[in-house]
Amino acid sequence: MGNHLIQVPLQITDDPGVVQLDWVMAFGKQYLGIRNTFSEMHQLKFQKPILPGCSVKLSLSSSSKKNILGFRYFTDRETFSSGRISYLPLIGADD
Repeated sequence: MGNHLIQVPLQITDDPGVVQLDWVMAFGKQYLGIRNTFSEMHQLKFQKPILPGCSVKLSLSSSSKKNILGFRYFTDRETFSSGRISYLPLIGADD
């Protein structure tokens, strides 16, 4: 199980939901070492839009036993989006 908190400037010009999910998957690979292929999304909730100039945090948590990457974009006062992304087990990986 791994956890990581990321703070980066956010500038979304395309579909905000797609960009947020792309960042979750990229940062999951970069910071939590996930090498698997992502397969499904669960419990996606986009509660509030992230507006220009808003500084948000991204919390990531992973469970290698369940092959799930959880995420939450938030500030100290509110949550903007959250969800879970399943990934396929690595072929030949040790259990």
